[in-house]
Amino acid sequence: MPTVERMPKDERRQPRLAGATRGLGGLAAAALTGAVLTGTTLVLAGPAAPAGATSTHGQTIHISTAKVPKVGTVLTTGTGLTLYGFSHDPAGSATCTGACATLWPPLLASKAAHIAAPKGVKGLSLIKVRGGHWQVAFHHAALYRFEGDKKKGQAKGQGVASAWYAVLKSGRSSAPSLVPATPATPAPPTTTAPGPPTTTQPHAVTTSPPATQTPVTQAPPPTTQPPTTTTTTTAPSNTGSGGAGF
Repeated sequence: MPTVERMPKDERRQPRLAGATRGLGGLAAAALTGAVLTGTTLVLAGPAAPAGATSTHGQTIHISTAKVPKVGTVLTTGTGLTLYGFSHDPAGSATCTGACATLWPPLLASKAAHIAAPKGVKGLSLIKVRGGHWQVAFHHAALYRFEGDKKKGQAKGQGVASAWYAVLKSGRSSAPSLVPATPATPAPPTTTAPGPPTTTQPHAVTTSPPATQTPVTQAPPPTTQPPTTTTTTTAPSNTGSGGAGF
């Protein structure tokens, strides 16, 4: 009776393991090739983002807040850079493109991105803009950064060209002319208790008759008396001769 040689169990398993390994290697290579091709297709088919745009490809976009002196509490990017609104943008649209977008990079995101914001901040959304991109908006106003801001707490773009203003957490515009003034509460009218009527005594007005001027009688001109002529009569002397004198 011929002797049948049996192979050890370990040796019989090696061909199967080798085949399985070759199969897994082929699947991995195919998957890697597919991923590379898929990634290449996305890059080639997708429109280029504006120069300087802030784009978040992850599934979550973090929005934060910061206090800026003389402006208020503003919305910021996840790294603390102030976000701005362009007063010339219609609601739900963005018109800052090209060279404008280089100085004012739009805050872009993927269509399926989730926006994470601090508690109490409502109104954030995504709007579709030119080139098939999606931009983060606050109450339907597109959000941008300013290239002049380099660190948290800066708002160097505030009021530029009278069109760019930091976006406040409250949702109100930080533009001086656009912030509605808080109406002052009118003070209640002061009620004065009526007092007794005041009787005004009539003043007696005494009218003095005009002073009568006494006519000045001029003295008549002096009468010139004719000069008086005095006549002297000289008595004749008695000259006697031989008479007796007494």
